[in-house]
Formats: sequence, structure tokens, C-alpha cells
Amino acid sequence: LHTDYILQVNYWLAFFRHDEGGMQRLLRQSAEIPGGYALLLLEQANVEASHGRFEKAGSLTVATSERMAHDGDTDLAASGLAQAALWQAEAGSTAEARRLIEQAQRVSHNKQIATLAALVYAELGDSKKALSMGETLDRQYPNGTFVQNYWLPLIRAKVELQRGRAAKAVSLLSLTEPFDVAAPDEFHTGSLYPAYARGQAYLAAGDGKRAGDAF
Repeated sequence: LHTDYILQVNYWLAFFRHDEGGMQRLLRQSAEIPGGYALLLLEQANVEASHGRFEKAGSLTVATSERMAHDGDTDLAASGLAQAALWQAEAGSTAEARRLIEQAQRVSHNKQIATLAALVYAELGDSKKALSMGETLDRQYPNGTFVQNYWLPLIRAKVELQRGRAAKAVSLLSLTEPFDVAAPDEFHTGSLYPAYARGQAYLAAGDGKRAGDAF
């Protein structure tokens, strides 16, 4: 059972336990498992981002994704870039977010990348592109549980927030509540992203109590 996924789960556990030594030990061990080292380097980038070290996280993500793409794992390479683009967009680094998501789209055109790209463009205020990509996803996956109940409400709510229509964003995000703790394919774990976006929407609407509950 020495697989890259088991390594990844153990890395998460070490992170949650604040076991820096354990994380570094797993990173060293990962060199012996196919695909393990690059995967854990992406997780290390996530750790850097969680501490607010976005420049370091971004550099690590780009270097690791280029290595993955070179080795033929283009989908995972693009996924790392797209997730990094989303952090940068949330942190206000618009130019870097756009650069990363465009790089991700050059590497892969799968559903996960298209979905994250639409969300990034919505966060960047490029509403026309975000909604157009959302409409394409809607047509392609009319019965897709996550597309219809998680991603499209999120994308559309982010657009409404950019347009200053917080109440509409709150209404859209009510659709995602049953899926708040889900882990869609676009993220390696459940991210609580809909709840976070709902907190942003309540805050923009001036409802501090509900924003606090969501956050």
C-alpha cells in the first residue's frame, strides 16, 4: 500500500498535527514512489499558501507542474496551476492569477480545468468569460451533480459579487449548502469553498452575523 495517494494522506495528517519533521520525512520517502515526489511538492505549495507565503507557493507550484507535464502527467500539472491561480485571485494578485490559469489551460482542457478557470475569471472580474465558460459547462453536463449544484452557483455568485449584487449571490449560494463539505474532483480535499463564498456574500450584504457563521 505504498502509493502516492497514501503518501498524500499521511502528509495531510502530519500537516494537521503541525508535524513539520513528519512532513519533511514523507517528502524524502516520496522519491521512492512513482509520482509521489511531485505530488507532495504540490502539497508543500499548499502548505506555503496556507501560511500566506504566496510567492514561494506559486514558484513551487509552477516548477512542480512543469516537471509533471514533462513526465506526461498533464492533468495533474494543470490542476496544480489552476488551484494556485485560484489562491492568487482570492489574494488579489490578479496578474499572477491570470498568468497561472492561462498556463493551466495550455497544459490541459479537461472539465476540472475548465471549471476552475471559470471560477478564477469570475473572481478576477472577467464576468463575460466566466459566464460563457459556465454556460458551456451547463450544456455539457446538464445532469452533473457537482456542476449544477456546486460549481455553477459558485461561479455565478462570484460574478454577482463583482457586480455589487450581494443579495443575488447569497440566493445562488443557498443551492450549494448540501454540498458544502463535499470534495469535488477539482480539489484534492473538501475545501468548504461554498461556505467561504457564502461568508463573502453575507459580508458584502452587510449581514455580519451570518457572515461570521459561514466563515
